[in-house]
Amino acid sequence: MNFPFIPDEEDRIMIEGYMEQIAFLILALFAVVGGLITVTHRHPIYCALGLILCFLSISGFYAMLGAPFLAAVQVIIYAGSIMTLFVFVIMLMDLTREDLKMPPSKFSTVVASFLGFVLLLEMLMIIGGGFLTGKMGSWTPEKVDSVGHTRVLAQVLFTEYLYPFEIISFVLVVALVGAILLGKKKLHLGGKE
Repeated sequence: MNFPFIPDEEDRIMIEGYMEQIAFLILALFAVVGGLITVTHRHPIYCALGLILCFLSISGFYAMLGAPFLAAVQVIIYAGSIMTLFVFVIMLMDLTREDLKMPPSKFSTVVASFLGFVLLLEMLMIIGGGFLTGKMGSWTPEKVDSVGHTRVLAQVLFTEYLYPFEIISFVLVVALVGAILLGKKKLHLGGKE
């Protein structure tokens, strides 16, 4: 029995293009919903879960772009380790329901609205002004496929971008030490040493 429609090579390419667009739209929807949950919800645990959803969507984007190593690192480092640290700090803060029900002050609402508007204007200027076009690098897709994604990433990261990589690792260590000191101070003030 023959199927009513047997796609040829051109139809197969068109169907793959549609599937890629559908996958992109689903991931984009999850990323936007996760971002909105992160910035609008009052409870910090739900905000952290929204951020995890956003991180997982970004991992899907990396996988669609043909960067499986970056997708795996996104899940392991951000959605795993860093979000575990965030949730630990949130639990260490020991927020009560009364702390979460306090409305934000008028000043903070005005400042946040102003900064959000400035960020929106900056994004529109960057997108409309064509600032997103970058120079072509020396790594073509064929060269990356022949050498391997992980090896190319390591070579570029530890040669051209070594100093920014080390600075970011230092900033993360400082943030970790700060979170530990803030948690110890709160425990000491509460008399629970």
